[in-house]
Amino acid sequence: MEFKHKCVPEQLGFIPDIYKAAEKYNITDYIVNFANTGSFPSKKRWSVIVNQNINASEETWWSYRISCDNDFYMFRHIHPAIKPHKAWTIAKQFPELRVSAKYVIDLCSIVRYEDEHLLCDKCGKFFLNIVEHLLVSCDFIQDKRDDLWQNIININPIQFSVFMDSLSAHEFTTTILSCNTSYELENDELTFFSKTCVRHVEKICRDFYNR
Repeated sequence: MEFKHKCVPEQLGFIPDIYKAAEKYNITDYIVNFANTGSFPSKKRWSVIVNQNINASEETWWSYRISCDNDFYMFRHIHPAIKPHKAWTIAKQFPELRVSAKYVIDLCSIVRYEDEHLLCDKCGKFFLNIVEHLLVSCDFIQDKRDDLWQNIININPIQFSVFMDSLSAHEFTTTILSCNTSYELENDELTFFSKTCVRHVEKICRDFYNR
């Protein structure tokens, strides 16, 4: 237990590294118990314990980082858990959407609210968040937004489109960028919604900048 109590001047090497990792992932009790009693979990059980503790520690640290940094304000509402973004899982199922999925993922990492209102040179409206402006209010690309809504309306049950329409501008934007929804849809309908988001986010944004 010299390493635990830092009684040596330089804690280098394999054993100190193991103990540091154990401290980081909150599994030192098992090592201490083994040193004292010789008892240790089975290989299978140990693997489960290590994986659970690593996942819990990484998720706690990740959540702390995105909650403390204002640059991640939008991101933490778009993607609040450590798991693959829905756009990536859809791209694996439908390889033709990989380019669009990458566009959505890249957008999620940079989208943010401005400190002051900016003027849209295409429609003349003011906005604080360019993506929210495009998905919710920009008259210049109303036709593309109508296409998005037509696909949303086609998703069953009809109450889903009512739910989407009831969202605030911020909630609607983060839902579309997440390519997922808190509304309980059947698997096929959820897949269609995710594909719709992936396709239309890229179409709307590219159309705005390329017209």
